[in-house]
Amino acid sequence: MSVWGEIMATALFDFRRSLTVSKLSVFVILSLFPPAIVAILLFGPGLEAAPVIIGVTVMMVGVLAELLWATPIVYAELEGKTWVFLAVRPRGVLAALLGKYLMAVLWTMAVCTIAMTICILLAAAARVPDVLRMWRVFVVLIILAAFSYAAIFTLIGVLFHRRAMVFAMAYVIVLEGIVAQIPAVINQFTVRHHLTALAVKWLDFRFLGDEEVPEFILHQILGAQEPDWRNILMVTAAAALALAASMWIISSREYITVDEV
Repeated sequence: MSVWGEIMATALFDFRRSLTVSKLSVFVILSLFPPAIVAILLFGPGLEAAPVIIGVTVMMVGVLAELLWATPIVYAELEGKTWVFLAVRPRGVLAALLGKYLMAVLWTMAVCTIAMTICILLAAAARVPDVLRMWRVFVVLIILAAFSYAAIFTLIGVLFHRRAMVFAMAYVIVLEGIVAQIPAVINQFTVRHHLTALAVKWLDFRFLGDEEVPEFILHQILGAQEPDWRNILMVTAAAALALAASMWIISSREYITVDEV
């Protein structure tokens, strides 16, 4: 079987194994959380900030989905005592890594797209203008975010498999939460900065209600002056580098199974 065939076989097996009541319940809850928040705010005082509300809530759900599906890629196999069987097969660990990475991306894209589409329908019902362009922009951003964050969280799971979710959460809070807002070169190393810059430009985000967004925030923090190609390149490069590092580490590193502890 080819490498691609092994990856797809792993992905399909992991998909069938994910079809449990608990995991599907999490899927539904995550999908409905942003529409619930948007419904409360859109029909209240937050009508003019619809793109911000939708973008922030859907991104939060996407990060949570990646934390659940991408970070435990290695530890789930070690805890399930299946790592030995993967390690003795040619390209077994790589196929498992890439197959589970692909499923994490697809599950996250499904959750975020469903949540965002319901939010857009609510925005249309609230007579928010230009909702179709908003939907198209968010679909592209969801795809970019799903691949990049899944790759980063996979790398964290490969490096710190026993405390992967803790380290991933620390990464989100420190880099994506704090560093991304610093008006300096350092924010260029965060995925969130580039996704925000694309959203600001593509949605022509210049006003919040009746007030114009200050130029300093628009350009220095939100990155509205940066070219689209550079933002897309930085996001895809982050995903490619993180995934390549994960493949190299998992191929060369020895993991202690539960039986050996």
